[in-house]
Amino acid sequence: MLLGQAWLHRELGLRVPEPKVQSRLGGVRATEHDGSRTILTFPSPYAVDNQPLAHLRFALAYEGIDLGVLNAVFSEIGPSPLEAWVRRQPTGA
Repeated sequence: MLLGQAWLHRELGLRVPEPKVQSRLGGVRATEHDGSRTILTFPSPYAVDNQPLAHLRFALAYEGIDLGVLNAVFSEIGPSPLEAWVRRQPTGA
């Protein structure tokens, strides 16, 4: 199961290059390098809801930032969900 920016890219059908860091849910936490791509594996406690903001929070916490993907995500979901998130957690990291 994909997590973070890779999940957002696939589920939102983003028309930008795939993120260079792709996170997956799997057995133990691990990092693999496959050419120019990094594959991060996380154990099941890292699972998030299948909602864009949950995967965005995961991406911001555990992945490097891919500005192309983030820009496309922001364009796709619009400002309202982001504004509501910030208002619910104004002091969140």
